[in-house]
Amino acid sequence: MTSHGILELSNYLVTSFLQLNIGQGDGHYTRVGAVGYGDNATLQHSLTSFTSVNDLLSRFNPTIDGTKGSNIEAAIRLAQDQFDSQGHRPNVKRVIILAASHYEPGTSEDPTQVAQQFREDGGFLITLEYVQEHGAQVPILADLASPCFAISNSNADLHAVDLQNKLCMANCFCLTNWEPYMINPTCNVPDGGCYYPVLIPAAEILAKAFCERQTGGMLVKVEDAAKAIFVNSMYSNTKEKTWIGLEYSPLKFGYVWDDGSNVGSYQPFASRNISVTCVSQQPGSGFLTNWYPADCVEDHMYTCQSTPCSADKYCP
Repeated sequence: MTSHGILELSNYLVTSFLQLNIGQGDGHYTRVGAVGYGDNATLQHSLTSFTSVNDLLSRFNPTIDGTKGSNIEAAIRLAQDQFDSQGHRPNVKRVIILAASHYEPGTSEDPTQVAQQFREDGGFLITLEYVQEHGAQVPILADLASPCFAISNSNADLHAVDLQNKLCMANCFCLTNWEPYMINPTCNVPDGGCYYPVLIPAAEILAKAFCERQTGGMLVKVEDAAKAIFVNSMYSNTKEKTWIGLEYSPLKFGYVWDDGSNVGSYQPFASRNISVTCVSQQPGSGFLTNWYPADCVEDHMYTCQSTPCSADKYCP
């Protein structure tokens, strides 16, 4: 990559970071480091380097060492060393943005294995292909990236928001013991929320209160058949009735979810009885699910639903 290319790429990256809260504090802060690579890889900014966006604007100045190699493998390993240092917080996601305008196979170790290991260990690898004028594409980047995390300026509509969205996706995760629901499983992101099955029964009012105390959660909201199957799959007894976050509202003359929204078109009631308020769910034959009106003092197992930890929701 030329020196002009480095500066152009740097401008894009910093523009993408301007909407982030750059700093060294806990909570909603993002730490940024930088590794440059050619024949070798060098640490140019550690994760403790920048204290604010203005600091990043004034000092983020990646350089090249004059070599023409493309030792991506060494660059990833050096970035991993930063995540293993005291500059990394253990309760946040590890993200590498790998930018390149060319790759020379055979001049260094194949980066495929180290990239795969980083992904398998829970890290996210975003690749940014920068095709300079008269330059060629870099196909290996798409292979190294986490699924759905490759972007390129060869797409004419590339903007800073594209990288920002990838960073938001990477920081979207479920806490330990919470099951992720993935609307798009390819991307390995819990875009459908996080779910915690409670394997001991309780009355509905107690189940609801418990879920509300779990990172601001609620009893599960089941909008369609696919989600009903997902919820049922978390229980070993396939005929177990479980509470869902649906109640009959006399004021609205209909059923309302715990988040205040009205029930949609998916309403697999096996029977209806508006004289009782609460609703339980039970697997039926095949892939069917049945809902039953239930007395709220009955005891059933239940599933809590919560929004994932993300850039908008910090999980300590």
